[in-house]
Amino acid sequence: MIRIILIWLLLTFPAQASSLRELVEKHSTTYNHTEISCLSKAVYFEARGESLEGQLAVAQVIMNRVSHKRYPKTTCSVINKEFTFNKSRQPNGKSWIIANSIAYIAFHNLWKDITNKATHFHNIRVNPRWRYTHTTTIGAHKFYRID
Repeated sequence: MIRIILIWLLLTFPAQASSLRELVEKHSTTYNHTEISCLSKAVYFEARGESLEGQLAVAQVIMNRVSHKRYPKTTCSVINKEFTFNKSRQPNGKSWIIANSIAYIAFHNLWKDITNKATHFHNIRVNPRWRYTHTTTIGAHKFYRID
């Protein structure tokens, strides 16, 4: 019973961290949870070469879509509908562990939204003609939201 209470306390009142890097290191593992696994793959394949903030921003866009009325209500549904990377490929290595940590942090809303509620992003090398509000640029991605 005490173990259940401790787990509940940890999930309800997550430990604070002074930096995103500290929080990533604290959650440095792989998670066997379908929604987090889907989010981890999206982070890995869409942003693994980015800074921690850049990877978190991509994960937060997906989570922002999950909470937006126009999109499906699960991370896997959003990713399967909206993203085109090869979902059957198996990620690995340190980048995979980091992607898992970032996904966990975004999924559980453990860090402030650094995208200003963005629902879309693209690489800075392309220029889509979107009529969305530009919210920020982080690394190699520009972020936008539907108003």
